[in-house]
Parts: sequence; structure tokens; C-alpha cells
Amino acid sequence: VRPWPVYLATTVYLIIRLSVLGWPSSEPILEMMNNPFVKLEGGQYVMFSGPERLATIAHTLWEYMRLLFFPHPLTHDYYPRHIGVMNWNALTPWIGLISHIILFFLVMRSKDRKPILSFAIAFYLLGLTLISNIIFPIGTHMGERFIFMSSLGFCLALGWLWHNGIKQHSLKTGILILVLGALSFLTVKRSAVWKDDHALFTSDVMTSYNSAKALNAAGGVIIDRCMDSKESCPDTEIQKAVDYLERATMIHPNYKNAHLIKGNGFFLLNDYKAASQSYRRALDIDPSFRQAKENLVITYNNWAQQLGEQENDVDGAIRVLNRALELDPDNLESLRLAGVAYGVKGDLDRAISFFNRILEIEPDNIGAHRNLGVTHMRLGNEELGKTYLRKAENLKKDTE
Repeated sequence: VRPWPVYLATTVYLIIRLSVLGWPSSEPILEMMNNPFVKLEGGQYVMFSGPERLATIAHTLWEYMRLLFFPHPLTHDYYPRHIGVMNWNALTPWIGLISHIILFFLVMRSKDRKPILSFAIAFYLLGLTLISNIIFPIGTHMGERFIFMSSLGFCLALGWLWHNGIKQHSLKTGILILVLGALSFLTVKRSAVWKDDHALFTSDVMTSYNSAKALNAAGGVIIDRCMDSKESCPDTEIQKAVDYLERATMIHPNYKNAHLIKGNGFFLLNDYKAASQSYRRALDIDPSFRQAKENLVITYNNWAQQLGEQENDVDGAIRVLNRALELDPDNLESLRLAGVAYGVKGDLDRAISFFNRILEIEPDNIGAHRNLGVTHMRLGNEELGKTYLRKAENLKKDTE
């Protein structure tokens, strides 16, 4: 058999891959969600050392082999730190390295006498080279789906060993029933987890509890369900999500999406101070993070209302609203609340300036006309006040 079709297919694959992803950069990406060989050391993101990288790869080779023989526990997520920073003082990297060296020599020794077995093992090993981070990084340590092609070689080798290694028919039957029964049970049990995102993420986070991405996904899906639910969500459920997200940001402090979703969780708990801290942390990481900025402004508005209406701290409310208006000077709710706060303080001229600003942005704003009417009446400008109040009533009738 001539090998040139295999070489041609490999070349075409690499050309397509490089045309889509580009050539590997000489500068490593110090972002944990895109480069699994990044670790946190002394508060700084740094690359794995050479021995750590090789030991971690060898460990994942062992994990792939173990899962093929014993597929439990399963998880969709192997992002950092589900696979930890491995060293050669651990046992599993040595098992992974030695077992795959043995497989390589088996390919060489059996290619003439046992060509089917040799081909099966070679197929397994060649499939691994593309997904093991040996040739090029794939963005995560490993993934069960990545082993699919290599599993064909594994199944072929297992079939060959089954046919040639066990001659007694009754023993074969017994083993087959036992193995198929166990695997069928695991398959049915695992399939139920894939019912929806909530079931998958909240289940797999139990297995991938050290994965920042799994923690973020589990926290996020709980928060999303609570935000979308028409019924109130138990605080205990929201707090569980926040705890997941706290752990995610401990593992990966620059995980901006986790900070954002954690802020959403604190918002649902009415802990606006903690929510604002999470959103500000997300903005520190990425100043252009639009969703974090929008959520922070909303949080400041709600926090100001809480301070003013529940804690009778009008000055505190004004300080919080000033932060909101620094982020979004044209936010109508922030301007309205600032006007109301200054009105409560008795600074009516300042209140009027905020209500007028709303009308500059939205001339037909009913609430601004009404607030201006009331404020002018308090100042003794009755005619002007009545004019604004009539305008508010007319606008309201037009919208009904």
C-alpha cells in the first residue's frame, strides 16, 4: 500500500487548519480560557514550565486511555483547572508516557506478523497526535469528544484481541453480557444529563469542580433561569450560583464573564454593593465590556433607591447616582432619581436641572414634565408648574 494518499490528506488538513486559525504566534496567549498551559503564580499569569507542560500532556494521554476502558466519571468540560498543573513526581504522567511508548513499539514489532493490530494501534496513536497538544495547542487540555477518531482504532484493537485472545465461547458470552450491561446502564444514565443546559452544567460541575469554565457555566445557567422565571427564585439557589462563580474567579481572576454573571447573582440577592464590585472588576479587565457597564448603571440606580427609600440615606444615594452618571450621562433613570433625591434634600433648583436634562433627551417624557410641575409648584411658580402638569396629562392621554 502506497502511503502518499495519507500524506496528501494530512497536508490538506494542516493547510485548511492554518488558513482558518493562522500560524501559531511566537508570543504565548496568557488567557487561561484560550491557553490551558497558563497558571496563576504570585498573582501573575505565567506559562507552564517545560516539564509541567509535558507532564500534563502525558497525564491527559493516560486519562484518554482510562476513559476508553472505564468511561466514568464523564464530563463535557476539561478546562483549567479540572486538569491540574501536573509534575513528574505524580504517577499518572509516567503511566501515560510509558504506556504510549509501549504502544508505539508494539506498532513497529507487529506490523508484519499482526498487521490488523498494528494498524489499529497506529490509528489510535495518530489520532491522538492531533488532539493531545503535542503538535499544536487546541485551547483546552482534553475533551471526551476529541478521542472519537482514536476510539475507532481502540475498538478495532479490542475486537482483534477479543477474537484472537479468548477462545472459550461461554466465557466470551459472559464477559460480553456483563460489559454491555454495565455500559448500557452508564449510557442511559449519562444521556439524561444532556436533557438541557441546566441539567448538563449543574451535573458536570460536580465532576469538573476545579474548572473555571464549568463553574461559570453552572452559575450562569442558574442565574439565567432565575432571571427568566416568572416565579421568585429561592435565595439559596441564587447563592449556590454565586458560590460557583466566586470559585471560578478564584481559579481565574481575570475571567470577565464570571465577574459579570456573579454581579447578576448579587443583583438578584439585592446586594447592590457586591454587584457593583463585580461589574467594576469586569470593567477593569475589559473597559469596553458594554454589558458590564449597562448592568453597573442599573445596579447603581437600584442601590440609590435602596439607600434613599429604605435607609433614608439621601446623600449616599446621590453619591451612587453620580457614579452612574459618570458612566452614562444620558441615562434617564439616573437623571430622574438624581432629580428626586435633590428634591427630597430641598435643593429644588438642582432637581429642576436634572428634570430639564431629561426633556433635552426625550422631550415627551411624561414623568419629567410631572416632576417639573411639582417642583416648580414647590418653588412658588404656580403658573409654570401647572403648565408642566397639564403637559404631562395631555401626553398621558395621547398614549392611552
